Amino acid sequence: MANFKQHITGGFITGGITSTIALFGYGLTLLQAGVVFILGVLGSVLPDIDCDTSTPLKFLFGYIGIILPVIGLQYYPDAKMENTLIFIVIGYFLIRDVISILFLKITVHRGIYHSIPMAIIMGQLTYLMFFDSLFTHRIIFAIACCLGYLTHLTMDEIWSIDLTGCHIKRSFGTALTLKGESIIVTIIAYIAIISLAGIIYWTYS
Repeated sequence: MANFKQHITGGFITGGITSTIALFGYGLTLLQAGVVFILGVLGSVLPDIDCDTSTPLKFLFGYIGIILPVIGLQYYPDAKMENTLIFIVIGYFLIRDVISILFLKITVHRGIYHSIPMAIIMGQLTYLMFFDSLFTHRIIFAIACCLGYLTHLTMDEIWSIDLTGCHIKRSFGTALTLKGESIIVTIIAYIAIISLAGIIYWTYS
């Protein structure tokens, strides 16, 4: 499969194309197009969130450790500066150093996180995360993250084919798949997709 640097490169390409289309085709501002780009790059490394190696893990949980506390502060607009700073710092280290370890204990690399259903879930979560944006913009943000995610999966499948040795590696077919490591995990993933779709429909209507 492709390594972290190759996935980041793929994310830059996907994010660049998606943000350019959003900027010139759908009238997004430069700032909004920048968000589209970041989501494309982030999506391209999200499948390795369950990877035991240090680089993807630190990058992903470090980024999540920053973004989630900031999003949470939107619900407390009157919070004082000292409280805001403490909330961000504690949230960052809690997510990066505690939750990340617990997450690795209960996940299997190249399990459900390397699958098409999880790409859909990440797109849905992205849509819901930008609750105060226009509907069209939320769709574009969701598509950017989902496309970045699918870029990662596609690259893993391509790198599973050894053209020089003319053979297919055992990892082929484990990324662009519709199921996880077990039937229970797969069922949970599809229940999540249906549930999130219901929430999206309810919030839109």
